[in-house]
Parts: sequence; structure tokens; C-alpha cells
Amino acid sequence: YAVERAIPHGRSNGGGRGDKGAWRGDEPAEVGLRFRNELFSDFTRIAAKHPRIAKGNLVNHLGTLGTGNHFVEMCLDETDSIWLMLHSGSRGVGNRIGMYFIELAKKDMRKHVHDLPNKDLAYFKAGSDHFDDYLYAVG
Repeated sequence: YAVERAIPHGRSNGGGRGDKGAWRGDEPAEVGLRFRNELFSDFTRIAAKHPRIAKGNLVNHLGTLGTGNHFVEMCLDETDSIWLMLHSGSRGVGNRIGMYFIELAKKDMRKHVHDLPNKDLAYFKAGSDHFDDYLYAVG
């Protein structure tokens, strides 16, 4: 259970200050370093083009679990190597990116497809600006 103790999980206080599922300003040094050294410049670039995704704390939920379908799983592969699989992509800034681009896709669909049977089927056409931006934001 050391993994469970090491990774914040759950959600409290509406995801705000004191959220038990967030780092709360005490993220491990390597989390902050990876964000600053590997993610920040790309995030700044996409946020300059889409400012709505830039609000809020960017590191608080990085590598945390939250609730719902978020999980960490210890895996044993065919070579007997142990590795961890973690899904937490829709927390904090990941959630903002997803929700923002979903709304853009719905707007784009209204312009280009008049008979879409359900708005939740909206998508970006490959090669469009929003398609490329979305791939960049989540890549």
C-alpha cells in the first residue's frame, strides 16, 4: 500500500484548497521539476492561443488520482517486469483542456454539419486548426 500512500487520491473541498486528492503545494520535487522542465513551455504555447485553459493551479493535480475512473495499477508483463499504469488525465488542467476542446468541437460541428444526430458526437476534422491544437494540448 506504499503506492496508495504516495499518490494523493480522492477529492474534498470541491477540489479547492485543502483537497485531499491534490498535492496542496507539497508536490514531490521531481513533479515540480518535470512540470517546469518538460511541460511548462509547451503548455504556455498552447495556453497563449487558448487562454481559457490557463487558469488555476497547474501542478496541484499532476500525477494524482482523484476519483471515478482514475486509477493506478501495478502490472506484470510477459518478461516479468513490473510497471505502473496510471490514469488521471481529466484532473485540474487536464479537465479544463478536455472540456474546452469538447465545446470547440461542438461549435465547429454546428458550422459544418447541420444534421449531427447528437451534439456529443462532435469531433474535429483531421488537419483543422482545432484538431492540431487539441493534439498538441494533450500530447
